Amino acid sequence: MASGELDWPVGEPARTQFEVTEDLARVLAETRVSEDQIIGPRCRTGWCKVSCTMSNTVEAQQWLLSLGARCRRVRPGRHRANLW
Repeated sequence: MASGELDWPVGEPARTQFEVTEDLARVLAETRVSEDQIIGPRCRTGWCKVSCTMSNTVEAQQWLLSLGARCRRVRPGRHRANLW
């Protein structure tokens, strides 16, 4: 996603927040979504908060959808609206 060569932008880059399962948080720690990605500590419910800057692109939307039940509470709403 970093190269952006095949992106189909549908909006400006924005700070995006979502929650992922612990196993996915470990993967994202090694394969960052963006340079400014922050992964918070695991909360009691087993979900980790991720914050990063993402372009609102078809590629990014498909990537978020591909995470399935391992991702929830996507913010801001414009990202979520394009997904569900």
